[in-house]
Amino acid sequence: MLCMIFFSACQNSNKEKITLNDFPQKKFKKVITYEMSGEDGHIIENEKLSKDLIITEKRLSEKEANTLLDILLDDATYGDVAAKCFEPRLGYVFYSENNEVAAHATVCLACNQIRTSPDIGVFILSERGKKRLRELKETVE
Repeated sequence: MLCMIFFSACQNSNKEKITLNDFPQKKFKKVITYEMSGEDGHIIENEKLSKDLIITEKRLSEKEANTLLDILLDDATYGDVAAKCFEPRLGYVFYSENNEVAAHATVCLACNQIRTSPDIGVFILSERGKKRLRELKETVE
């Protein structure tokens, strides 16, 4: 019984229309993807890269960056049930021309959660969203 309450508390209603906030809101020049350790935390904390959580990094091509934005801005990317683990293994950082952080996203594919700054408006991924992010990750590797 407790498990059902837990999951229902972390569920987006598929009946409601998801409204996404503008993302990334600032111009960016490059996007770096980071493989993360799975420890609790975000790719950017206290306005700095969480270097102790990073295993590897790779710059996305322009095509890959556009694919990532297509995924993040598609309302079909969001909406299923999430668990509470949040042990992220994937991070994306959008850098400005001056190499400052313009936006970032931290993703836990195990529990279906995504945390973004600026806030995209939802934090639960759908199965389709997870699949598309996994496919993008595989093309970048």
